[in-house]
Amino acid sequence: MERPEQFEYLRQSGCIKIEGVNDGSDFEETLNALLRLGFSQGDIENLLRIIAGILHLGNIDFAEDGEGSVISNRAVCMRAALIFGLSPQELEHAFCTRIIEIRKEVQIVLLRVM
Repeated sequence: MERPEQFEYLRQSGCIKIEGVNDGSDFEETLNALLRLGFSQGDIENLLRIIAGILHLGNIDFAEDGEGSVISNRAVCMRAALIFGLSPQELEHAFCTRIIEIRKEVQIVLLRVM
């Protein structure tokens, strides 16, 4: 199980732990509140899966590859792809290319590392 400090999006604040705050009990309260609001167990699982996927996406690194780019940390790519039900190749294609249509002709454009 990953720790909060392992995620780039969570590390950016510089504050992972707040004295007097119990993340475990707060999480349980949040889950119970979602149930009371009428969210199904499946809805809650999907919500948590989306959040986990976004956290993993934030850890993806890119490297230059010719005129385009590639995901340089394959394990992170594989983990995020699995969470979203994609293949690592589909995820990399989505992040490293864009599709444009000019006069009804579809073109795939390679994205570069910035």
